[in-house]
Amino acid sequence: MIPEAGHVTMTEDSFGSGVRFLEVWRDWQNSRPRPGTCLHFVAAASGPLHREELLKAVEGQTELEPLAQELCDHYPAVATGTHRLVLDRGRVRLTLCFGDLTDACATDDVGQRAQPRVAVIGAGIAGCLLANNLAGRGIETTLIDAADTVAAGASGNRQGALYVKLGVDYNDQTELALSALLFSQRFYRQFKGQGWHPTGLVQLVYNASEADRQARFLAKNQYPPAVFQPVTAEQASQLAGIPIPHGGLWFPESGWLQPDILCNALTDQPLITQRMNFPVARLAADAAGWRIISTSGEALCFDRVIICAGPNTPELIPVAGEFRMKAIRGQITEVPETLINPPSLVVCGPGYVNPAHRGSALVGATFDLHNSDPEVAQASDRENLKMLAELLPSALDKTGLDDLSSQVRGRVAFRCTTHDYQPIAGPMKSRDGEVIEGVYLFTGLGSKGLTYSPLLAEYLADLLTGQPCCLPTNLVRRLETGRCHKPVKD
Repeated sequence: MIPEAGHVTMTEDSFGSGVRFLEVWRDWQNSRPRPGTCLHFVAAASGPLHREELLKAVEGQTELEPLAQELCDHYPAVATGTHRLVLDRGRVRLTLCFGDLTDACATDDVGQRAQPRVAVIGAGIAGCLLANNLAGRGIETTLIDAADTVAAGASGNRQGALYVKLGVDYNDQTELALSALLFSQRFYRQFKGQGWHPTGLVQLVYNASEADRQARFLAKNQYPPAVFQPVTAEQASQLAGIPIPHGGLWFPESGWLQPDILCNALTDQPLITQRMNFPVARLAADAAGWRIISTSGEALCFDRVIICAGPNTPELIPVAGEFRMKAIRGQITEVPETLINPPSLVVCGPGYVNPAHRGSALVGATFDLHNSDPEVAQASDRENLKMLAELLPSALDKTGLDDLSSQVRGRVAFRCTTHDYQPIAGPMKSRDGEVIEGVYLFTGLGSKGLTYSPLLAEYLADLLTGQPCCLPTNLVRRLETGRCHKPVKD
């Protein structure tokens, strides 16, 4: 029997072999659930899934075999922490907790009405992912942006790498980065051919300091080969298809994306209404919820508002005070394919270079802390090309640096970062910790928006719908919006 709300949540003390979950999943499918409803299955897990045993246990059971295969394809490689698996085209969510089960069940009661009016301000990758996630759960969502199209800001770069740098020490920051990387790798698989290119990625030990850091990292951490594998310079060269002078870490499940194509695919949903060309001036509370007021004075009314407007986020927060966020300029450089020997996978060092696509390879990006100029600068292009020449000398065999700088094309965008370079996601809080009812932040993603956004969109959608939370409590605390308040000086 499906409850009136449509969503079903089940909790098990032990995931066991996984057969019990498959049977519940099958019964859920056979119940013909309404569109936009979800099955949530929350379970404690003790270790890796024994794939061969599971597939053998359901052999010959025509309804369970394809479900078992999908589960095996999505099961996390790392048996620690909390993992959310999104299955059955978003209709089934499996939360596996390798630890205290109560952590996986933590969620906020947002006290929402049955069909809340929800607005997402910002149509970059974060906003598009959140709108898509909410629509998949049956929530009508309005996506608002000042531009005339989605992915007009930093998400408008032609290519972006799926990349994080895992910490030497396993702490909350490392756990969040790892969880985000693994979730995003699983999530983007469905968009192969729609902006996702799973070429793999290699992080190079490009100098002595990085070699020392990577050695300490490998000495203190053991991850399955599906997450990353150490490679020599020779092995990296074989993977990249061009000579590479350094070894490093190879992430076989990573790759690169076309954010604009992905954003358009994500927002092609009947439950998503786009309000482009709507520059937001401010938010104002009233008895009916929140009014989003444009620079021309037009107002739209909503119950829930999520602000993920990149570098414009601080000016839209409806709370007095100063916020520890900043916009950092970044310029990427597109190099014509005829002038470069591009690698066949993403190569990262002090910057990155992507494989060639549609006539060019993207190199970047500058990190300009004290430059707010939105115009393309030749000096920034030269900086990117100099980085490329030092990281991958063989990539520029065809053309000298001076000749190349006049034949490339740059693009400028601004990242939104926090004081500690960690993302923020959750209900907005005042300086004294009071929750601002109906307002949420989704920001501070910096240069890792493609990696962090899928998991954090999943988390926010959990909160907004009152469904089981995909993150343990330590990571929820790590994302607290109260971090963004600038301390008051005595």
